[in-house]
Amino acid sequence: MMKALVSNRSIGARILKLASGKSFGKEVLVKVHTVALNPTDFKHVNVLSPQNVIIGCDYAGEVVSVGKEAQGGRKVGDRLAGLVHGGMYHDRGSFAEYLKIDGDLAWKIPDGIHGEEAATARIPAKAPTILIYAASTSNAFPDIKLAVDCYSEGNSTGLCAKVLKAAAGGKVITLLDTGKPSTPGVEYESILVYNLFGESIVWLPPIGPKFPAIPSDRTSLARLHTKLPHLVSDFKPPPIRLIEGGFDGIIMGLGELRQGKVSGGKSVAKL
Repeated sequence: MMKALVSNRSIGARILKLASGKSFGKEVLVKVHTVALNPTDFKHVNVLSPQNVIIGCDYAGEVVSVGKEAQGGRKVGDRLAGLVHGGMYHDRGSFAEYLKIDGDLAWKIPDGIHGEEAATARIPAKAPTILIYAASTSNAFPDIKLAVDCYSEGNSTGLCAKVLKAAAGGKVITLLDTGKPSTPGVEYESILVYNLFGESIVWLPPIGPKFPAIPSDRTSLARLHTKLPHLVSDFKPPPIRLIEGGFDGIIMGLGELRQGKVSGGKSVAKL
């Protein structure tokens, strides 16, 4: 058995004891040591998640079981980190003591990188012509031209559009659908990070939006994970705010994110 934080619809999230399971086929079972909190976590709890699915996306932990068909050359004892689509499945989400993942959809944490750092890892864009806007999340890096709006709420997309207008126009990439642009010379394009897992997605069935599987995105993510251990040595983690209290601390931390109380850093909890 394991503890996990699951959705409880509009009431919020609650801690349950669930079967911990084991790895099958292409899966690897990870003992989760550290998780990072994101706005998408409480948004799934508030609106998107079915009842009693496991919440949480970012994680770092240790392999305890490897399926016979698992890819990536994983071994028991390997330290892994990555991202999963928490808030959609009853057997998969990072806010749990154990997590099942596809073996090639995680990256091996090199020596010298702590779990708290690995759980927050983002590789910044290096091109000098890109603006990445993230408001109070930890995904902001100062550059200019193509704009990537990692916040995609309030007036964030409009602010990006104004920057591009001053630079003779361009495109704003958003993580949420923010409507049509009103700024001349600027276009918006919405992407969904969860397409990277190569699975179709349906939110709020039967009336919610549907997103088809994109196998090529999964291939790209698996390829990236083979390179991350070599790139992460150049990674400078955001300011980390360590949350005490395990699962109870995660519930508190999600509440603080929901209320806009976290700014300029990343909330991280140990399990």
